[in-house]
Amino acid sequence: MTESTYQGRIVKLEVGVSGGSHTDILNCKSIKWRKVHTITPQLLPSSKTPAGWLQSHSWVEGEFALQTKNTVLDSYASHYADAAPILYFVVTGETTDRTPKTFSFTGFIIANVEQEFGASGEALFVYKFLAYYVTEG
Repeated sequence: MTESTYQGRIVKLEVGVSGGSHTDILNCKSIKWRKVHTITPQLLPSSKTPAGWLQSHSWVEGEFALQTKNTVLDSYASHYADAAPILYFVVTGETTDRTPKTFSFTGFIIANVEQEFGASGEALFVYKFLAYYVTEG
Protein backbone atom coordinates (compact mmCIF):
# COMPACT_ATOMS: atom_id res chain seq x y z
CA MET A 1 0.00 0.00 0.00
CA THR A 2 1.32 3.42 -0.88
CA GLU A 3 1.32 5.83 2.03
CA SER A 4 -0.53 9.02 1.08
CA THR A 5 -1.99 12.04 2.77
CA TYR A 6 -5.26 13.49 1.52
CA GLN A 7 -7.05 16.70 2.27
CA GLY A 8 -10.79 16.57 2.04
CA ARG A 9 -13.70 15.21 4.00
CA ILE A 10 -15.23 11.96 5.18
CA VAL A 11 -18.48 11.29 3.36
CA LYS A 12 -19.57 8.14 5.21
CA LEU A 13 -18.62 4.90 6.87
CA GLU A 14 -20.29 1.77 5.51
CA VAL A 15 -20.69 -0.95 8.14
CA GLY A 16 -22.29 -4.36 7.68
CA VAL A 17 -21.96 -7.79 6.14
CA SER A 18 -21.59 -6.80 2.47
CA GLY A 19 -21.88 -3.97 -0.03
CA GLY A 20 -25.53 -4.88 -0.47
CA SER A 21 -26.29 -5.15 3.23
CA HIS A 22 -24.76 -2.35 5.22
CA THR A 23 -25.57 0.78 7.23
CA ASP A 24 -24.24 4.21 6.29
CA ILE A 25 -22.84 6.25 9.17
CA LEU A 26 -22.79 9.95 8.29
CA ASN A 27 -21.54 11.64 11.47
CA CYS A 28 -17.87 10.62 11.42
CA LYS A 29 -15.62 13.52 12.42
CA SER A 30 -12.25 11.83 11.91
CA ILE A 31 -10.55 8.51 11.23
CA LYS A 32 -6.92 7.51 11.41
CA TRP A 33 -4.99 4.28 11.22
CA ARG A 34 -1.49 2.92 10.97
CA LYS A 35 0.15 -0.33 10.00
CA VAL A 36 1.85 -2.11 12.89
CA HIS A 37 4.77 -4.30 11.86
CA THR A 38 6.92 -5.56 14.69
CA ILE A 39 10.57 -5.94 13.74
CA THR A 40 13.23 -7.08 16.19
CA PRO A 41 16.95 -7.64 15.64
CA GLN A 42 18.25 -11.16 15.26
CA LEU A 43 21.20 -11.21 17.64
CA LEU A 44 24.27 -13.44 17.85
CA PRO A 45 26.51 -13.66 20.91
CA SER A 46 29.68 -12.93 18.88
CA SER A 47 28.47 -9.84 16.99
CA LYS A 48 27.71 -6.23 17.90
CA THR A 49 25.47 -5.64 14.90
CA PRO A 50 22.34 -7.68 14.24
CA ALA A 51 22.74 -10.68 11.95
CA GLY A 52 19.33 -9.94 10.48
CA TRP A 53 15.80 -8.95 11.35
CA LEU A 54 12.95 -11.02 12.70
CA GLN A 55 9.86 -9.64 10.99
CA SER A 56 6.79 -10.69 12.89
CA HIS A 57 3.16 -10.29 11.98
CA SER A 58 1.58 -7.04 10.83
CA TRP A 59 -1.85 -5.56 11.32
CA VAL A 60 -3.69 -2.24 11.26
CA GLU A 61 -4.79 -0.30 14.33
CA GLY A 62 -6.68 2.96 14.45
CA GLU A 63 -9.63 4.95 15.67
CA PHE A 64 -12.55 6.98 14.39
CA ALA A 65 -14.68 9.58 16.14
CA LEU A 66 -18.45 9.95 15.83
CA GLN A 67 -20.60 12.82 17.03
CA THR A 68 -23.09 10.40 18.58
CA LYS A 69 -22.98 6.79 19.73
CA ASN A 70 -24.08 4.33 17.08
CA THR A 71 -26.21 1.30 17.97
CA VAL A 72 -25.05 -0.67 14.91
CA LEU A 73 -21.39 -0.28 15.88
CA ASP A 74 -22.16 -0.88 19.54
CA SER A 75 -23.73 -4.24 18.63
CA TYR A 76 -20.28 -5.32 17.36
CA ALA A 77 -18.54 -4.13 20.55
CA SER A 78 -20.50 -5.82 23.31
CA HIS A 79 -19.45 -5.24 26.92
CA TYR A 80 -20.71 -8.73 27.79
CA ALA A 81 -19.17 -10.90 25.05
CA ASP A 82 -16.27 -11.03 22.64
CA ALA A 83 -16.31 -8.36 19.96
CA ALA A 84 -17.71 -9.55 16.64
CA PRO A 85 -15.76 -8.97 13.42
CA ILE A 86 -17.32 -6.50 10.99
CA LEU A 87 -17.26 -8.21 7.59
CA TYR A 88 -17.75 -5.03 5.57
CA PHE A 89 -16.18 -1.75 6.71
CA VAL A 90 -15.53 0.89 4.05
CA VAL A 91 -14.57 4.54 4.50
CA THR A 92 -15.80 6.80 1.70
CA GLY A 93 -14.36 10.26 1.37
CA GLU A 94 -13.50 12.89 -1.17
CA THR A 95 -10.48 15.13 -1.62
CA THR A 96 -10.71 18.91 -1.82
CA ASP A 97 -10.98 18.66 -5.63
CA ARG A 98 -13.93 16.23 -5.15
CA THR A 99 -12.00 13.11 -6.18
CA PRO A 100 -13.67 10.14 -4.46
CA LYS A 101 -11.53 7.95 -2.17
CA THR A 102 -12.47 4.65 -0.57
CA PHE A 103 -10.61 2.55 1.96
CA SER A 104 -11.76 -1.03 2.65
CA PHE A 105 -10.76 -2.83 5.83
CA THR A 106 -10.48 -6.61 6.16
CA GLY A 107 -10.76 -8.44 9.48
CA PHE A 108 -12.15 -5.31 11.17
CA ILE A 109 -12.93 -5.51 14.89
CA ILE A 110 -13.79 -2.82 17.44
CA ALA A 111 -11.49 -3.06 20.47
CA ASN A 112 -13.21 -0.47 22.68
CA VAL A 113 -15.18 2.76 22.75
CA GLU A 114 -14.15 5.94 24.57
CA GLN A 115 -15.82 9.29 25.07
CA GLU A 116 -14.01 12.60 24.74
CA PHE A 117 -14.70 16.27 24.25
CA GLY A 118 -13.48 17.87 21.03
CA ALA A 119 -11.76 21.24 20.67
CA SER A 120 -15.09 23.00 20.27
CA GLY A 121 -16.50 21.36 23.40
CA GLU A 122 -18.63 18.82 21.54
CA ALA A 123 -18.85 15.26 22.83
CA LEU A 124 -17.21 12.65 20.61
CA PHE A 125 -17.34 8.86 20.78
CA VAL A 126 -14.02 7.33 19.77
CA TYR A 127 -14.09 3.77 18.45
CA LYS A 128 -10.69 2.04 18.65
CA PHE A 129 -10.24 -0.73 16.09
CA LEU A 130 -7.93 -3.41 14.72
CA ALA A 131 -7.92 -4.95 11.25
CA TYR A 132 -5.86 -7.39 9.20
CA TYR A 133 -5.21 -4.83 6.46
CA VAL A 134 -6.64 -1.88 4.55
CA THR A 135 -6.77 -1.32 0.79
CA GLU A 136 -7.40 1.88 -1.11
CA GLY A 137 -9.65 1.97 -4.12
